[in-house]
Amino acid sequence: MKNSLNLVLVILFLVVLGCSCPKMDELTKKIENSSTPRPTPSSSESPDDSITTSKPGVTLDNYNKLKDDMSYSKVVEILGSEGKEISTYKVGKTKIVSYQWEGSGYAYIFANFTDDKLTFKSNANLK
Repeated sequence: MKNSLNLVLVILFLVVLGCSCPKMDELTKKIENSSTPRPTPSSSESPDDSITTSKPGVTLDNYNKLKDDMSYSKVVEILGSEGKEISTYKVGKTKIVSYQWEGSGYAYIFANFTDDKLTFKSNANLK
């Protein structure tokens, strides 16, 4: 029963974390309006080239590369840094660890790993 309650609390935490706040939306709009435009890829660049040459970091492109069952070390390779450990739960022999990567302009990527396999991901303010 206690393990079920812990799991429900983790899920509730993730739902609350994923909700947006009106003040945060205002800040995001101000940041988006004041940021400088990013260069666009050249027309000769193929989709495969952008995957292999993209830079590590907390970006929408890198977030989209994160796939279910990916190992934590592979996620670190894509994002270019270790995540900040938010919580660790052990349910029987199963270990659930939550990490967060912070970017600029209040951007973040949040990920859960169950036994070192990506099982959940969310983000906010990625570009």
